[in-house]
Amino acid sequence: MAINKVVIVGSHVLGDPKTWPAYFEKMDALLAWLQEKNIPVKSHAEWSDILYRSGKQLTGNIFPAMDRDLDGDGKPDGYELVNAAPSATPSDASLPEKQMLTANKPGVMFRVQALGGLPDGEAELSCWLSGPLDTTVNVMVHGVGPVSFKLKEGWNQYTAPITVPANVATARVDFNWASKQEGVVSVCGIALK
Repeated sequence: MAINKVVIVGSHVLGDPKTWPAYFEKMDALLAWLQEKNIPVKSHAEWSDILYRSGKQLTGNIFPAMDRDLDGDGKPDGYELVNAAPSATPSDASLPEKQMLTANKPGVMFRVQALGGLPDGEAELSCWLSGPLDTTVNVMVHGVGPVSFKLKEGWNQYTAPITVPANVATARVDFNWASKQEGVVSVCGIALK
């Protein structure tokens, strides 16, 4: 993921030149799908500039939206679900999205494998969480550090400052239900700003 957009990288078409036409047909189909879904296509140099330029400035939330499912597989794009499943958000006007991820047992709930376009320096990680009182949810931003939230009653927005080193352009982000309370933990509206 790069600034909330999907990055597909391909290089070095090797092998029998007779297989190249099939490769190019698949690439044409992929590019047509990207255009149909209104997903921007950029060159390697353009993505490199977005991801790695010095003094990256964050202009908005870089987390993918939980209510975006462009490939139609029933899961939010960009999220690897481990112990969580998508479900509709309860009718609460304060919640920022129509979708949430819900887990019914402790452990890693979900992750974003390669969140890209991280800003240099100070940023704020926030999310909306609901679950059993005093449940701990740990968020590990690999290469940056951990953040922990102890849950209060009902839906609440939790925020924590993080400092992104200049040499970190992408990071795996794991959401882990760390404590052993029984019940359900739900997450929505994740933002890194």
